[in-house]
Amino acid sequence: MFTRKYYSLLTMLLVISGIFLTLIVAGSLISGHAQTPLKPVGELRIGVSSLLTQTFHPFLAPYARKFYYEVMFDHLVGVNEKGEPSPEHSIAFKWEEASDHLSWTFYIRDGVKFHDGTPLTLDDVKYSIDTILDEKNVCARSLHIPYQDRVEIVPPNKVVVHMKKPWPIMHYLLGPLGQGGGVILPKKYIEEKGTRYFETNPIGTGPYRFLEQKEADYIKFVAQDHHWRVGTPKYKNLTFKAIPEEETRVANLIRGELDIITVSIAKSKELEKRGFPIRSKHGAVDLFLEFLRTYEPTNPLHKKEVRQALIYAIEKAAILENILLGRGKLIGHAPYMFSGSIGYKEYPVTPYDPKKAKELLAKAGYPEGFTIYLYSYVTTVPEQELINEAIAGYWEAIGMKVKILKMESGAFMPIWTKKKEPPGPAAHMHSWSDRPQATWRPIYHSDVKKFYFSQTADPEMDRLIEEFDKQITLKGYIEATRKCVEHVLANFYKSGVANTSLLFATNKETPEWEIGRGIDSYRFEYIGAKK
Repeated sequence: MFTRKYYSLLTMLLVISGIFLTLIVAGSLISGHAQTPLKPVGELRIGVSSLLTQTFHPFLAPYARKFYYEVMFDHLVGVNEKGEPSPEHSIAFKWEEASDHLSWTFYIRDGVKFHDGTPLTLDDVKYSIDTILDEKNVCARSLHIPYQDRVEIVPPNKVVVHMKKPWPIMHYLLGPLGQGGGVILPKKYIEEKGTRYFETNPIGTGPYRFLEQKEADYIKFVAQDHHWRVGTPKYKNLTFKAIPEEETRVANLIRGELDIITVSIAKSKELEKRGFPIRSKHGAVDLFLEFLRTYEPTNPLHKKEVRQALIYAIEKAAILENILLGRGKLIGHAPYMFSGSIGYKEYPVTPYDPKKAKELLAKAGYPEGFTIYLYSYVTTVPEQELINEAIAGYWEAIGMKVKILKMESGAFMPIWTKKKEPPGPAAHMHSWSDRPQATWRPIYHSDVKKFYFSQTADPEMDRLIEEFDKQITLKGYIEATRKCVEHVLANFYKSGVANTSLLFATNKETPEWEIGRGIDSYRFEYIGAKK
């Protein structure tokens, strides 16, 4: 039993402890070591070859320009640093497919806000998924049309996507692994302000909000103090600067005017020798040769022998060795199968056979060749212009007359989508970002007016596409995918060239980061961030 003496002693000890703790806290404050909340500071300046189509609406321009806007948005199904669907990185903290495969249920995270302070609601999620089917959508719309039916809100936290028919990889299309689907948009803001206003004055729920831009020059973002997915961003501002000339980007990095730049393989080796760290987005892109308007009977490219001749004329191994400097691998597949696709299978690389190529041209009725236009535009692969020049040389060696048309990707887009005609038979090299899912209707179906990117009219391909669309299991999906790609290769509609990485050079102060593996994921927002 305690006496008054013990109580007095205990009280004295508590007082002394309190004084001691107060002195520690005070000392910490004076010395600057107090555990104060972190806040973003400074600026990360990123130099790129082009800002491509400079719009912030996820559906009104191709996915290829999303390297800069991903910092501003969250996806319904986000991905982790390994490129895997991850509830921790998603607006939906859980999702599940129904046992009959005819619906997907997404459980929506609470407490997320848009940059103007309004809470994210189930209505925003429904609106965002519905918008995927908007006829103006040049990205994901054609992928969803055969499958997505309607979206239902089930309070308090569920959104259910009802399907026209099963689609075993639906969730992949609602995040960075897809092609524009799954970005959560502010319904009320867009309806009140209008789509045009949103394109240049966007808001999202991501760790960075839009600050300002100058067309074809720069885009600047400012960080939130804290974000549920990223934590506390390291940098107050992210600035993307368009600098088409690689030499200028390199010089700016060396002078300390940029922190990160996109860089070619050759320049990366030079910079690495000078002590600049090189970051790699491994196996990020597949390079493909593609022909335009093969569905037109009067087009020489309508003939299989012509397409085969042009493909056989290219020495792909030399391109890999001399232009890509061996960084990557030759590929035999064609889109929409990619090096990272579910059920990926390697196919033989087409041979280099200029003699056979000349024979095929003669057989097709073009012993002296003909004039072909080769579109050359900026992509994420800095070496693409050199690759186009090499292809032109190979084609001229078999008697073709090649005219290279250099332009920005935005200028090429109307030609690719058939809104503007090329001056004659035409082809282009494109760097398709690697992705897990495959689909065939958008770029192969005979309804070329409905499907923007399709350049073919082939009843057998249409039949294979219909079979592909009927699959309800992953096994069936994989088997149908392989049949489609085998038909594409047998008819030489497109041809794989190489898979390669995308490279960035940084200054020595920029923290290392795990570059994203989704098709529009580079994870710039995670550089130096603290949870």
